[in-house]
Amino acid sequence: MVSCLGDKDGNAQGSRFLLLDSDFNVKGRWEKPGHSPLYGYDFWYQPRHETMISTSFGAPAAFTKGFNLEHVSDGLYGRHMHVYSWPGGELKQILDLGNNGLLPLEKSDGTWGHEVAISVKPLKVRNWILPEMPGLITYFLISLDDRFLYLSNWFHTTV
Repeated sequence: MVSCLGDKDGNAQGSRFLLLDSDFNVKGRWEKPGHSPLYGYDFWYQPRHETMISTSFGAPAAFTKGFNLEHVSDGLYGRHMHVYSWPGGELKQILDLGNNGLLPLEKSDGTWGHEVAISVKPLKVRNWILPEMPGLITYFLISLDDRFLYLSNWFHTTV
């Protein structure tokens, strides 16, 4: 299964999850019809919780020519996490993460929530579009033993 960011023209066309055969031909879509959020990105699934979580990045046309801060306020970047049933493909919940990097946590009532797990302090810079450069976490990964959180801080070029 692969997730898609947008269509061939760089428009956000929903978080499509495509099922592929062994020759990488598209067999169909994984999510149920009408259960595709606007922006797609990475996904993680946990069969024991019967849950898949996907994140949203943005319209490819917004970032393929370089970062433009105005695109953020124009709504061309996502700020949500999507909780699906696994393996059913039904969108169960959408979490609005706001403008911070946040981490999903399981709750006892079967829903998911979020709280700030880490924040990256902005750097004072010169010759950039703002006097301070915020941290921009683009990838994160929880270690298999659940002890470590690895992240890529794209603007600051650190891991």
